[in-house]
Amino acid sequence: TEALSSLQEPILAIDETDKVTLCSEGMAALLGYPRNEVIGQKLGKFILGVDYLALVEPQLRASRRTATILHRNIECTLRNREGAEIPVRVTVSVAGAVGLGIVKRR
Repeated sequence: TEALSSLQEPILAIDETDKVTLCSEGMAALLGYPRNEVIGQKLGKFILGVDYLALVEPQLRASRRTATILHRNIECTLRNREGAEIPVRVTVSVAGAVGLGIVKRR
């Protein structure tokens, strides 16, 4: 995970409780927070208007049963530390109990 954390590509990983478990340097820069302040927070602090777990729960269940990696694109809005809203597209990958999102500005 250290290799992913050092990437300039905005990447987040969450666990089954919706807590951030990995935050890349690029994601931290986009959010305006140090990585250590993002990790452990609920994803809802940063993504607005999306019940992320409800969106990916069917994929999580299927992934646990089949041990496959599933993908989905979600358009949503991030809120950075200063309160600015940033429209983004998140490519969500789900494997087991872990959700990984790669974020691109829209």
